Amino acid sequence: AISTFAPWGLLAAREKPVVVSLQGGEPDGRFVSHPRLFRALLARASGVGACAESLARSARALDPSLRVPLEVIPNGVDVDFFSATPRTSSSRAYLLAAGRFTPQKGFDVLLAAAARVDAVRRGNLDLVVAGDGRGESELLSSARRLGIAERVQLPGAVDASTLRRLYQGAVAVVVPSRWEGLPLVCLEAMASARPVIASRVDGIPDAVVDEETGLLVPADDADMLTAAIERVLADPAWAERLGAAGAKRARTRFAWPIVAARYLGLLARAVPAVRP
Repeated sequence: AISTFAPWGLLAAREKPVVVSLQGGEPDGRFVSHPRLFRALLARASGVGACAESLARSARALDPSLRVPLEVIPNGVDVDFFSATPRTSSSRAYLLAAGRFTPQKGFDVLLAAAARVDAVRRGNLDLVVAGDGRGESELLSSARRLGIAERVQLPGAVDASTLRRLYQGAVAVVVPSRWEGLPLVCLEAMASARPVIASRVDGIPDAVVDEETGLLVPADDADMLTAAIERVLADPAWAERLGAAGAKRARTRFAWPIVAARYLGLLARAVPAVRP
């Protein structure tokens, strides 16, 4: 749902059926910055899909008279790939976060929360943040200011196989985003059978079921995030049950064969609508 894509969709719709797949909003968290333009695209679409219920609601609010069905089809994950590596034990226990170093991802909140976690303060738990971006220097400065620089690891952007190993070895995966569509990190962590601690924003609750596959906390709330991390650390057996439930949910709802079949259905329904 990024307004700059809308003109290309409108041009394409003159010649071919266009299916709009809503994956997220503008960089500042809004659904769209040019609603009239995007409403025109929805009006010309032969099909509309949304990866999260929140995006579907925003689209319906933008165009209450939407003439084509709007189907919520989640993002997919390669469950077999992320579950293939046996669990390995790291020399040091760690929490994992992954993503671009941008304000959207809320890693600054995660650092503030980690600095309050007892195991981090005592030097028994690390924080690994995989990714890159212009915000790296700010994260490093924050870690030093909070006194946890020795506990924070920034391995940079990693390939899929490395990320898979990082998921498998993590105590929990933390997704402290301020806004999202339906983040792949949640799905990949669940497929890896790891408990997810995440913000209760946008499409994240579509994936992470609070108290069942992980814990959801308000965005921008370091205190609540700290408390959630402490809960998971305090009961490893419960954390493993959360991870197992997440793996089951990933396999039955977000595995690519399931998601791909739904997209194929959406595309197939869009084509007859324009045939003579």
